[in-house]
Amino acid sequence: MRDHTTGTVDMPRSIASLSARSALVCVLLVAHLLATPVFAAEAPIAPPLPATTDCAQSRALPAGADQNSRRIACQIPPKYQQDVAMAEFIGGMIRMHDIAAWLTTDALLAKGAFEGVEGEGRGWLTFETDGKIEVRYFWESRGNVAAVATATLDMASMEVEDARKLSPAEPLTDRESRLMKSRDAALHTPELGMCTKHAPNTLAFESNLDGRPEILVFVMSAWKDNHAAPLGGFHLFRYSADGQTLQSQFSQTRSCPMANLDEKLPEGAQAVGMGVSHLTSATPTMFHVFMNLQYRQPLFVMTTQNGLHWRVEDGRIHLIERDDPADALAAPAPPVAPPVPTPEASSP
Repeated sequence: MRDHTTGTVDMPRSIASLSARSALVCVLLVAHLLATPVFAAEAPIAPPLPATTDCAQSRALPAGADQNSRRIACQIPPKYQQDVAMAEFIGGMIRMHDIAAWLTTDALLAKGAFEGVEGEGRGWLTFETDGKIEVRYFWESRGNVAAVATATLDMASMEVEDARKLSPAEPLTDRESRLMKSRDAALHTPELGMCTKHAPNTLAFESNLDGRPEILVFVMSAWKDNHAAPLGGFHLFRYSADGQTLQSQFSQTRSCPMANLDEKLPEGAQAVGMGVSHLTSATPTMFHVFMNLQYRQPLFVMTTQNGLHWRVEDGRIHLIERDDPADALAAPAPPVAPPVPTPEASSP
């Protein structure tokens, strides 16, 4: 439960190579989200659909498709498979980079890397390469911003490597300058709806979806209190590749639903998870996945657009029930393999 200031990731090439339609679905998914009022999470009306990986749809996938891709093909209606796969991937990616900032901050503090640094902190940027996330920390002094410390998280071992103070401090690169510029612009958006009083968490990364270079900035309400865990206040901004022009802004909610993670239940009651009703997106989003991983609780989502019930757990999106199973499972076209496997994103 700590608030970080910014993060940057390299969009995997597998996402960059998506078709125009798939890329648009990924980037604009949060455009259709409105307020998501909280309801008491109860046991699902029906049991989750079997997490099978062997069905006619999965057998039509390429031979190299992983188990999660096969699960999605078997369990999720074809028209929602791309949205679900992308929500799982991006939500897991956001959480993993949040963990990288968490663990590298602790490692650098333990080494005294920020002691004696003049000026004030300007946040961090993260860069993912070959299974590792480098986190660079920035300070501003006398009008100049520079990197003052760095550390790297190995995603396989979840161990921090090469945590050190940068002496002398390193000036911003052109790439870092563009990312910081877009992040700062997003944070200064008038009437930006945040659901806690703490500095929001942000994540910025370069994207080349549909062959169009741009910068995506996520701004998320910070969680520091178990009695007030935000389920709203999550935003996505799209900037031009130079970080100067805002192309679009989307907000997940217009209200601030909150959850009490320490709420005491009546005697004999058993906690199942948190629940939200979701108005205009047909499937749970990347932010639902992020919240599930961050709060370590199942998140039940009812999408009012189609009357479907979903369970988001361990970074995976499962369909619980359908109004018309035969209709939902009808595949008008051969199933499409999810573009990328979901990265592991377990919290330490």
